[in-house]
Amino acid sequence: MIFVCILGSMRLLARLNSADRSQKFGLASGVFTVIYLVWLSLSVHSLIGYVFLFFEIAVGLFTILVVFNHWHRKYELIGGSYSLRTPVDVFVPVVNEPLDIIQKTIAAASAINHPNINVYVLDDGNRKAVEAFAKKYGCYYLSRPDNNVKAKQYKACNLNYGLAHSYAPYILVIDADNVVKPDILDDLLGHFF
Repeated sequence: MIFVCILGSMRLLARLNSADRSQKFGLASGVFTVIYLVWLSLSVHSLIGYVFLFFEIAVGLFTILVVFNHWHRKYELIGGSYSLRTPVDVFVPVVNEPLDIIQKTIAAASAINHPNINVYVLDDGNRKAVEAFAKKYGCYYLSRPDNNVKAKQYKACNLNYGLAHSYAPYILVIDADNVVKPDILDDLLGHFF
């Protein structure tokens, strides 16, 4: 029995060396969940304690299920530049933010690793410099024709205008002052599959 435990630990450590950071975190969460549930089951002495133990076990099993479900959430593209991965549109709504901040955001949005992506710069300021940034980084530039109407000077109107030009099932909205990581869609879309 001890030999089996040692062999299992060695295999677990070998697998842990090849795991990425999120897999290591998930594995640690699962191990600590099991340890907590064992400790809790040994500490229960009343009927209400067993009721709460049941709910804790349900939450613990859900945690382990989430870890198992997201273990292999990364995609591997084989066979060329085409992909069966779902299309995503990225909206960057801007209005009067400083140009250097907007340029960093557009550059980061255009560098997102995803084969089926369209980046839309939704400019309510109707500035030529922002349009030039969008073209420089290969993004679509949209400016509403009615952005001077007082009742329509809100971000929601800007986003609705972008939605009218979008066909993707998933949309990522990035504020004009956010610089995202290139693998943001791998992290976010993993929760939808």
